[in-house]
Amino acid sequence: MTTAELYEKIVTLHTEYNDKVCSLIAPLDKKKGITYIEKIDRLVLHVIEEIVEMRRTYPHKFWKKSPEVFNKEEMLEEAADIFLMSHSMFLEVCNACGITEEQFLQKVLDKTQINHERIDNGY
Repeated sequence: MTTAELYEKIVTLHTEYNDKVCSLIAPLDKKKGITYIEKIDRLVLHVIEEIVEMRRTYPHKFWKKSPEVFNKEEMLEEAADIFLMSHSMFLEVCNACGITEEQFLQKVLDKTQINHERIDNGY
């Protein structure tokens, strides 16, 4: 399977998973009066938690005298969690703001091109 095919399969499966989770959570959120902003905030916090968990998988405390151990498998696991939680956040932001996936991806492409221009121009 090519990288593009793997990516497409992952995004498709995770979008289906996210839809299932949202359909289970939505009635509870509605009952509790949870807003879209609160849902997005909850996802942002989950992404931050996953980033912190990933940071714990590699040596980052330069002041420590004893060597820390790099755990590649744990880091890979946490990186996968970050990707999936970020994708969930992306889906919720698009849903909350009435943005299509294509509009969002076009903005990502535009921003990537701007970042290239910035690097090329010594930004």
